[in-house]
Amino acid sequence: MLVKLSSGGRQHKPQCHLAVDGMRQSPKNLEAGFYNHAFCPIGPEGPAYCIWEVREGITDVEFQEFIDGHNGVNFGLAAWMNICKEINTELAGNPPYPRKF
Repeated sequence: MLVKLSSGGRQHKPQCHLAVDGMRQSPKNLEAGFYNHAFCPIGPEGPAYCIWEVREGITDVEFQEFIDGHNGVNFGLAAWMNICKEINTELAGNPPYPRKF
């Protein structure tokens, strides 16, 4: 699992969750090995935290390219600054969500 912090001057409007829901349900993203479990905006000016699951074998670099690319939250526009970090589920005991893959 990976956690992504998004920030960068863009307001998190109520419609943001619709975009994330669309990505979460995207068959293309699921087929590619990416699933968004949660979109958690902290305030209207950001930041927002997201929990993404990636299929086994996908590297941090591949995830960063996805999240910054045309199928990710920026839709290829570099609108948000995305900082991606892996969650160490061994330290947490269990994944925070049931596995999708």
